[in-house]
Amino acid sequence: MKILTENLKKVLKIINYVIVEDSLRPLTGIIEMVADGDKLIINSSDFNNYINITIDLIEPAEFKAVIKRDKLITLVNATTKDIIEFNLKDKAVHIKGNGKYKLPLITEDGENAVKYPQLVFNVEGLEGVKVDKNKVKNMEKFNGIAVKLIPQREMLYNYYQTNDYIVTGDGSLITFSKGNIFKTDETITPKLIRFISVMDNPTVYSNATHYYLEDSNIKCKVYRFDTNFPISIIEPFTKLVYTDKVELNLAEFKDVLKRLSIFADNLEMSPITMEFKDKLILKIVDKGGEVLIEESINVRCVEYKCLMSLDILNLITKTLTGETFTLFYNSENSIAFEIPEVKIIEGLRAE
Repeated sequence: MKILTENLKKVLKIINYVIVEDSLRPLTGIIEMVADGDKLIINSSDFNNYINITIDLIEPAEFKAVIKRDKLITLVNATTKDIIEFNLKDKAVHIKGNGKYKLPLITEDGENAVKYPQLVFNVEGLEGVKVDKNKVKNMEKFNGIAVKLIPQREMLYNYYQTNDYIVTGDGSLITFSKGNIFKTDETITPKLIRFISVMDNPTVYSNATHYYLEDSNIKCKVYRFDTNFPISIIEPFTKLVYTDKVELNLAEFKDVLKRLSIFADNLEMSPITMEFKDKLILKIVDKGGEVLIEESINVRCVEYKCLMSLDILNLITKTLTGETFTLFYNSENSIAFEIPEVKIIEGLRAE
């Protein structure tokens, strides 16, 4: 069985990305290779999720083997020959590339080949949704900061599709980005996004227990967790009333935060004070009340004062795009950052 090394490298890179190896789950450390005719199918799984990738062979062949994936990936990545050849002999896979190598077959009892779990891809009666990968990338860019901040709260560690936008967050940091990517009221897990990212033009189907993803040469089955995303609690934040707003230059605001960061021993725990008056003042005050650093932005504001996390401000401004953004303030419990594509609401620190 002969394969273009470049093609095999691409497939193994995809598998290594979506199926994370776990020493406590032996299945994650092996793959199945099946050739029948001029196509090779490579299967990989971690119990909950499956991926099946088809690539062309240089010439027709018959081949079936289950082998350790780490050694295969390492060997293929180190191969500089254009073609890599596989043959079965004496309960082992013999590989020819820059040299000759032998990988033992994975067996159940030392004699019989292990039975690899097969992907059951049944989408009959399900409605498929074509997913725009550029929209998915924007979703990750705008909403990803809220997802990353709450990994310990599984039901919130997701994206949620409403009629008009995609939402993430738990009430402390909430992101609403515009776009319709998935079905309305669909919860999208980071794991699903990871599988989508390796496909060129995916169609996504869903039922009560799984997502099914299909592309020209890839089929996947991704376990669908019952996340119970609390959209009824989070959605009212879109209706919060901010009595005042100001438009700020993004580059200037980032520069101020960069200098403030120099004087913050702990970006997450050290809040900064934001004072809105005849100009916007940002400062860090130590426990004794002494001002360590103070900067101002010349923009006319209505009087208001709040405490914010410098770490979260840095994350938010990395997400924003364009030259300017609108900062909404003078609310009891939060301020909001908005550009045309996204609105980010951040809870205030207690005085």
